[in-house]
Amino acid sequence: MEEEAFHHYGGKVTFRSLKNGKYLAVDLKNACATATGNHPILYVQDLDFPKQEELRVLKFDNRESTEVMTFGTALCFQTEDGSYLTFNANGEMKVEKNPNYESGNNNIAKLAQWTILDSNDILNRGPVTQFDDIALRIPFGSYLMTEDSLLMSANGQAINEETSFKLVKANIPFLPDWLMKRPGVNHNNLVSRPFFDKHIPNQRKKVYEEKPKPIGTFPVEIQETLLLEDLLHAMNSVEGVYIRRINVENEYESSRYVYRVEPDEEQSTCDFSLLYLIGKILPMCNNHDRVLEFVSTHSHFEYGQVSQALCGAINILLKEYLVLVTQLDTEFVKGNLTLQKTWFYIQQSMRMMENLNKLAVDAADKRGGALLNVIYKFLTITSDKSIKELFSFLLEKAAEPFLKILMKWIYFGVLNDPFDEFLVEEDPSMNKDNIEKDFNDSYWQKRFTFREDMIPIFLGKLSIKILHTGKYLNVIRECGKEIKHPCEQEIKISINQSVLNKGNSQASLIQHKDFSEPIETAHSWSSQRLLDLFLVEERLMDRIKSIKHYFFLDLGDFFIHFFDSADKYLENNTKEVSNDKLKSLLEMAIRTSTANADPFKDDLTCELNNYSLIEQIFVMQNIRGAFGTNAYAADAGSGQRHNFPQVPISGMNSIQNYKCVDSFTLDYKVQWPLTLIISRRAITKYQLIFRHLFLCKYIERHLGNSWLMHQGTKELNLDTFLLASYNLRHRMHHFCKNYVYYIVVEVLEPNFHKFKQNMEKVKTVDEILELHNTFLDQCLKECLLTDQNLLKIVIKIVNCCFFFSRIMHRQAATIQEEDSVLTAQNMVIDTNEGPSAYCKYRQTKINAERESAKKAITESGYKSMIEKFTKTFDTNLKQFMNAIKASHYDPYISNLLMRLDFNGFYAENLLSQFEGFGGNSFAPSESVNMSNNDNSMF
Repeated sequence: MEEEAFHHYGGKVTFRSLKNGKYLAVDLKNACATATGNHPILYVQDLDFPKQEELRVLKFDNRESTEVMTFGTALCFQTEDGSYLTFNANGEMKVEKNPNYESGNNNIAKLAQWTILDSNDILNRGPVTQFDDIALRIPFGSYLMTEDSLLMSANGQAINEETSFKLVKANIPFLPDWLMKRPGVNHNNLVSRPFFDKHIPNQRKKVYEEKPKPIGTFPVEIQETLLLEDLLHAMNSVEGVYIRRINVENEYESSRYVYRVEPDEEQSTCDFSLLYLIGKILPMCNNHDRVLEFVSTHSHFEYGQVSQALCGAINILLKEYLVLVTQLDTEFVKGNLTLQKTWFYIQQSMRMMENLNKLAVDAADKRGGALLNVIYKFLTITSDKSIKELFSFLLEKAAEPFLKILMKWIYFGVLNDPFDEFLVEEDPSMNKDNIEKDFNDSYWQKRFTFREDMIPIFLGKLSIKILHTGKYLNVIRECGKEIKHPCEQEIKISINQSVLNKGNSQASLIQHKDFSEPIETAHSWSSQRLLDLFLVEERLMDRIKSIKHYFFLDLGDFFIHFFDSADKYLENNTKEVSNDKLKSLLEMAIRTSTANADPFKDDLTCELNNYSLIEQIFVMQNIRGAFGTNAYAADAGSGQRHNFPQVPISGMNSIQNYKCVDSFTLDYKVQWPLTLIISRRAITKYQLIFRHLFLCKYIERHLGNSWLMHQGTKELNLDTFLLASYNLRHRMHHFCKNYVYYIVVEVLEPNFHKFKQNMEKVKTVDEILELHNTFLDQCLKECLLTDQNLLKIVIKIVNCCFFFSRIMHRQAATIQEEDSVLTAQNMVIDTNEGPSAYCKYRQTKINAERESAKKAITESGYKSMIEKFTKTFDTNLKQFMNAIKASHYDPYISNLLMRLDFNGFYAENLLSQFEGFGGNSFAPSESVNMSNNDNSMF
């Protein structure tokens, strides 16, 4: 009863003005307060004039407190958006963010401070109940008041009708005042007597003006008659003359009223035999009072629908009990009733009351599914058939509202659980729009989750299917589609009468098929319906194939067109290139290639990231120190969760330090419900693979261009000077070409083929999510993007190749420019001499170019530069192959090693220069220290 009547700090409340009966309403649009609201339960949101009647009451000096609210304490009132009910110097009410609020600081601005007082007794410092008239005083001495204009202000000068309010709990309907002015309603003057005696001193108390004559002075026959009369009253929770309640205390219960014979006497004067017999009956009366107290308290709104249904079922039993008491009273009037007969007649009722009392004790703080578990526990542990029938009846009745919530959930995807009793809870803060924006968003995992303590034992094995069934239907509802379940049927709990009659404690009393079959059917239908939505209506596989075409470079001509048109921009710094320009070049490449046939091509776009690939991957894998950034939680490896930062990472290079080729990536736009599968997390994983593959293809293309430039120098007969660069370029090109081949042909294509095959067998969306995540994680792993050691070495090799190709291109361009100038100055063809003149001209030009190239090569330190590149490339390649060897030749990477050393060249020439090769001579190299200075050698 205390929990029902008291207000607690942290609870949601609303004010009802005693002047006009209206509720305080916070005007969200104008940031003020008026006395024009309705009770929150009856309120319908007006979009044009948004108001809020519900406030959270906080203790001023301790916002985390949840203790009972008392008069005379300082409070503050907070709205749902974190604003506070405040006032200014003129007493005008405001709703604003607290200017002095700091996280972890309990000092709130004084303009948000209110002191709660009892309107009838300002000196009262007792607990605040929802039946008290209250006034709110500000630190300057005036009171919150309702003005004639219905505006709320803090200009009240005295406590009167204008400044008096009722503080009402917002989550239950308002209880009328007469509920406490008439204490006899629902026996609350009897069963909750300690509460009323302590906290409501004005309650009428029974006063015995004359002490009754000791019962021992009467003959035994009269004593029995007097005791029978009082006993019948006690069985109906009414005190008699000799049998009355007394407050007792023990180690288990702090305070409890129990019935005693002549409680005012030190020792009862009653006949011992009668006293002994009546003492065996009175515990039933005590149990009846406690059951009445439980029913009176737990039938209110705060305890939920399951508790109300249980109390309704207990009331049915109590009516049968009252029928018995009435029959006994009839026999008493006729003079046919004795204590021995009464003892005989009430045997069944005594057992019933005893078990109901045990249930009331165990269920005192339980609700919803937890309450059903308490009833189910008593049903399974008892061996008495009649008691089993009792708890079976209670379980059937109490489970009805729970099963109604279950039916709405599994048949319509609607979670109608106003009292938080169901096994599934919803987090309204999880927004489906964040899936396509936030890498860390976990809408599917956290929007609907289990309340572990609310899972009924008899639904434990079906709980996962219940959760998924409603989630599937909720997704369909979020798409705006109507749900018409063809197999909807009522779900109820039925007791297996054959087991009950046989008394077999090992067999299940509940017929599980009564609710297991409907749940199984609903799960199958919702799974198939959502699969059809994804695979047929939304064409999920076509979407994933479209993403594969672009992010895995599946359409070769598309990117050749893009490379041809965007090559000069990719070499520039990102600050020098417009993203819109790259988007237009990307769109033109799509329109002029086979990608133009893709129906989803308009969803593809591109962007320039403000972090490089290596930074993005290392941050996701929680690698510290490589770039001077703080770690973000992540775990490398297949199927593990990455937490990619949503804001620029401190310590990373600014965007102007990157080339476009390092920052360029694709993006893909999808709409709900496809964002469940193709989420921002999934798109980010696709981007990691694309950026790595894009860079390798780009470098491979530049090495190919270097080959073309080298072809133009063969007639210069500079093999002695350029042979080393020819060989190095060839080995670099061989590495890049085979590495790209390995990624595309031996990783991406086989994994995608396996993914397609598995997709043909899926039965639920959860299986699709798991398959898609597994596919992407496996691709990341086999592309070496999750192996820290291998990835750092590969990045070094790729960077070495990239810088080499750029220098070769720059060197060739310089030679060609000098040759062009030399030719223009010295070479003139005499057209009168015929073909021999051209041959002579060409030979002279070649000699001049040879001398010019030889001079440029010898003077620019070309040889030492090539030696440095060769040493760097060979060292990194050796470390890479050592690392592969140390990984015990994982199947997905052994083919790459074989392709790189298909003819044993590195085994015979390169690795023999180091720490031996062959057998187990491969030793893991020392950890590679990747820093910003690693590329200084280039």
